Amino acid sequence: MRKEIELLAPAGSKESLIAAIQNGANAVYLGGQSFSARASANNFSDEELAEAVLYAHFRDVRIYVTVNTLLDERELEKAVDYIYYLDTIGVDGIIVQDLGLAKVIKENFSNLELHASTQMTINSLEGGMFLEKNGFNRIVLARETPLSEIKLMKENLNLQIEAFAHGALCISYSGQCLMSSMIGGRSGNRGRCAQPCRKSYEIIKKDGEVLKDSRGYLISPKDLYTLENLEKLIDAGVDSIKIEGRMKRPEYVATVINSYRKGIDGLSIKGEEKLLKQAFNRGFTKGLPFNDFGKNLVDSTRPDNRGLKVGDIIDFQNRNAVVEFFEDINEGDLLEFQTQNGHKTINANKTYPKGKAIIPVYFKVIKQGEVRRIHNMKHLEKARKTYEVDNKKREIDLKFIAHIGEYPKLKLVSREYEEEVLGDKIVEESINSPATFENIQKQLEKLGNTGFILKNLEIDIEDNIFMPVGVLNSLRRDIIEKLEDRIRKNTIRKSQKININKNPKSIEKTKIKFSVSLDNKEQFEKIKIGDIDRFYLRFLDVGTYKSLLEKGKEVYYRSPKILFHKDYNSLKEQTKHIPMTGVVIDNLGGFIAFGDENLIGDMGLNIFNSHGIDFLRENNMKDIILSPELTFHQISEIRRRTDATLESIGYGFLRVMTMKHCPFSLIKKCEYKRNCEVCNFKEGYTLRDEKNVDFKTKRENDLSIIYNSYPISIIEHLDKVSESGIDYLLLDFTFEENPQEIIDEFVNARYKKTSILNERLKEKWGNITHGHYFRGVD
Repeated sequence: MRKEIELLAPAGSKESLIAAIQNGANAVYLGGQSFSARASANNFSDEELAEAVLYAHFRDVRIYVTVNTLLDERELEKAVDYIYYLDTIGVDGIIVQDLGLAKVIKENFSNLELHASTQMTINSLEGGMFLEKNGFNRIVLARETPLSEIKLMKENLNLQIEAFAHGALCISYSGQCLMSSMIGGRSGNRGRCAQPCRKSYEIIKKDGEVLKDSRGYLISPKDLYTLENLEKLIDAGVDSIKIEGRMKRPEYVATVINSYRKGIDGLSIKGEEKLLKQAFNRGFTKGLPFNDFGKNLVDSTRPDNRGLKVGDIIDFQNRNAVVEFFEDINEGDLLEFQTQNGHKTINANKTYPKGKAIIPVYFKVIKQGEVRRIHNMKHLEKARKTYEVDNKKREIDLKFIAHIGEYPKLKLVSREYEEEVLGDKIVEESINSPATFENIQKQLEKLGNTGFILKNLEIDIEDNIFMPVGVLNSLRRDIIEKLEDRIRKNTIRKSQKININKNPKSIEKTKIKFSVSLDNKEQFEKIKIGDIDRFYLRFLDVGTYKSLLEKGKEVYYRSPKILFHKDYNSLKEQTKHIPMTGVVIDNLGGFIAFGDENLIGDMGLNIFNSHGIDFLRENNMKDIILSPELTFHQISEIRRRTDATLESIGYGFLRVMTMKHCPFSLIKKCEYKRNCEVCNFKEGYTLRDEKNVDFKTKRENDLSIIYNSYPISIIEHLDKVSESGIDYLLLDFTFEENPQEIIDEFVNARYKKTSILNERLKEKWGNITHGHYFRGVD
């Protein structure tokens, strides 16, 4: 017998919640009005959340609340009060990204399941092992996780595994995208992503020239569609099938949940793909787990909903489009026409049957262009009808017992609940009209407008008993009220308010030390090591590591951000015989793979508060490189609450996207089988956005890295670094051929010498940025 598979639905509003549950969702995830990674959805007030939990629990549906943004010290204190409230109203689980919040929940709110958000970038067995060790109940997998890795995780972990199955995709690994943050201060890690992936870019060649006809939506992914591959996901070990769409309308939620309910239940899904495309689509992809790549993953022609093609424009006369429709058009349908300036829409002013039609339009259309239907009014109305009536009810089993000389008894079982009620009159023998099975069944199955439906009924009665209809009705009402009361009481919990405030200490100005990160040996060979305290190397070379250790320097291997189980095994073998101080890890899986080493946490761990530092120190972390989204003030608040060694970036091109997709695959027509190591696009090419800002790219370890347009340089603010309590300033070199010039400038600036570095950097790169040290992120 196959395990029970959870169908997990999104809800950004009360109507969407009802649509999800009435169409067969086993669980719903939603957000409150704070701390949610879909901050622009309507979301739920505290009162609405309490109502949502009761509505769901009465129908045997679970509620998970997203508190999946990064939180600074002050915000975390407020978030803990919010978690207390969620615990009291009976929420089933909390989806988190922030490690500090995870620590607080694990230690203080044992009733709540702890779910690791996809923003935690868990893509490997090792990542899952870390979560299991630290008390998590569920992994929301990175969307890029291969089926083979999922299978490995399921075989070796005692954790629930949740995977996205349908809806919008992030092109970057979630939790590892800083592009929106760095461009405009709207952080994806804080629920405010401005979606720069949906903008158009053109390719700049190594010689600085534009690659002809390359402008397009090169990093805008299609929507995920796995309805026809559900069995493969389930066979790999997925326990929960997740649908994306907290910002979508209720009719969309109803349509998608209805389709995937059929798929999970093994019912016919013929025609469902068309329905789902009409609901919303940017084109469909099976996703990276099913080896879609290049043009199968990304459509560079447009980034938005394209509906379905329903006709061709055959002529344009006197502001009228002559159209050959392939399908009947409903009054009110939203139709999209091709024009010289892109796409324009109108609502159909009446019904148009299949065939030739004349449509009045207020714009000039392209002859031979296509007509697409963006919204189908009949489909929307049909979807609404699925949740206007309360058809989703909790199943109950009843057993009625009536023996002469005893009180009648009605028993109820519904999953974990068992109830029993007795009648108030002893059963007597019938004189004229003995009760029948049919009459008893008729009364007991009258559940009407309650939230319950009778699944099984067992009747145990003696022959020739007298059983008034009123007694049966009273027993039925009493046991339903008793069940409702029990569900309500079990939902509402007693919880303990907690205080996580630490006693902030004053900050002593630090004497700044420098750590230097190098991408390759050629960079290393051009630098002097005397003024550098720590080295982070992205390459492995016995001689280099040995020479640094002999000179009394700390040298760490800076491991890649994305590794799978086989990669960790390979790296452990490669590093086994290389002398080093330790490893810098950029993924939680590294704590398991390199647990015996001295570990430094990299920026990708997204540490935003002192509680997150405490969490990782309990897992053998030595020092931490803080999130580059923190301000000096926020860092100082962390420093006041921890004695950990703190490090932050002082110079470098931030990695703003890390993705499996390669933008240049759309030019080269690469499929899943490719040879990136010898590709001309591997390095030296640039993406230029709509404002003529350039972003450097690099392909390494089968990943594409997009770097920020300008380097961070805070050489003029080393006093602020020291006053904030930062111990190490990271100088992170990637494209620089001669890092020593920059190192010298920072070392001299430490001794108050005037620097012209920023002017030189502006001349070379066009500008510099101070990152978020002063402006922060939304």
